Amino acid sequence: MIRLPPRGQIESAVGAYRAKLARPSLGDLGAVSQQLYRMLLGGAEPLLAGVQKILIAPDGILYYLPFEALSPQPGRFLVEDFTIGYAPSVSVFASLRPARTARAYDLLAYGDPVFSQSEAVQMQSVYRSGGISFSRLPNTKTEVEQIGALFPPARQKLRLGAEATEASVKAERLGAYRLLHFATHAVIDERAPARSGIVLSLVNTGQEDGILRASEIFNLNLNADLVTLSACRTGLGKVVRGEGMIGLTRAILYAGSSRVLVSLWEVNDLATPALMKNFYVRLRAVQGVADALREAKITMIHSDRPAHRHPHFWAPFVVSGAF
Repeated sequence: MIRLPPRGQIESAVGAYRAKLARPSLGDLGAVSQQLYRMLLGGAEPLLAGVQKILIAPDGILYYLPFEALSPQPGRFLVEDFTIGYAPSVSVFASLRPARTARAYDLLAYGDPVFSQSEAVQMQSVYRSGGISFSRLPNTKTEVEQIGALFPPARQKLRLGAEATEASVKAERLGAYRLLHFATHAVIDERAPARSGIVLSLVNTGQEDGILRASEIFNLNLNADLVTLSACRTGLGKVVRGEGMIGLTRAILYAGSSRVLVSLWEVNDLATPALMKNFYVRLRAVQGVADALREAKITMIHSDRPAHRHPHFWAPFVVSGAF
């Protein structure tokens, strides 16, 4: 047990840091990052000697903070020293179990769904009345194809464009896949988290509305080691006192996945495919999920593309679940 500063002080610092993380143009973030590190982990430094992994079960605004991007010293991030994982709560973490059976396939991936302004009118009125529209994400096709190329053709299935439908997800034998990957937009409703969802093709939707919502995900039968939501703000939801963050993460873990990879802010459509490819390359090398993500982030930190070194591009993605 260590004593933390008052809640208001922590919330102010986290808010200031998130603003800088979400918008790299806001200038240097070193001072705020080091301040937060001292607030949250400075008192725990003696306990971390010799430790390789840190599990975070956050509370309140800390659900919105990627601890990997804290700086224990100038020019260095915490992810360079530790593998970091997250859990909605200690009780949820304790209840997580490995996959129940062997899986017949390695990967099921969805990307580059078809949606345009003319097609978006097929959405249910709850989204249309909210002024929600979606721009195409052409690089998600590249992302999914690059990931798919890492696995034997007979052990993976890619659904792209108009085939990336909500109906196809529900018709699939999801429990037969070890890894599920969704590269698309997400709808996040922090007031009514059951309406949050993964946006799939908005054409040829059949009886579906094209958005796989949290309320529907709860009823899926997953048996995955990992579900990746490569979309914006998929790790957010509604923070309920005593319950934690209620949203897509909780729904996917409840549906039977051991882990979920989600994002904490708007992600970059150009940088994300590079991060994801690096992540899956390391995952294929039989690294653990959290370890593979750590290595992919370190690769970005030391990238020969200066823009990719900023935490805005690598820090939004976090792994929640089994560690």
